[in-house]
Amino acid sequence: MHKGGKPIGYWLREADKSISAMVNQKLEKYNLTRSHWQVLNTVYERDRISKEDLLNSLSHFIDDSMLNEIITHFIRQNWVIELNAPETLISMTEEGKEVFHDIFSTQQKTRMQLFEGVSEEEYEITINVLKRLIENAKR
Repeated sequence: MHKGGKPIGYWLREADKSISAMVNQKLEKYNLTRSHWQVLNTVYERDRISKEDLLNSLSHFIDDSMLNEIITHFIRQNWVIELNAPETLISMTEEGKEVFHDIFSTQQKTRMQLFEGVSEEEYEITINVLKRLIENAKR
């Protein structure tokens, strides 16, 4: 499908690296990375979540060691706490929720910048092509 240009694998990897670099740069003022954001956002969306469920949700991006480092970072910042129910759950503190909204706003601006000039139709086509590639690879 490619005619002398770079193959799709190159562009996928380059896109991911570029997105990470941009997000990391924008979140630097909070001393966070893209991985930190993914964990924080997932905890916020779920309200209370086990480390196991967090890891399962984000397994394409982080491993157990990185997750533990990020959670420890957030506990030190007083953004999350560990609740001991039948199992240990991670939950955001009020301070964490407050700072989350500021970080979320930064992330929204970053997303807008990333998708500048990309129409909704182009986005949907791209997602559908990637889904088909994944399905084909699994056959």
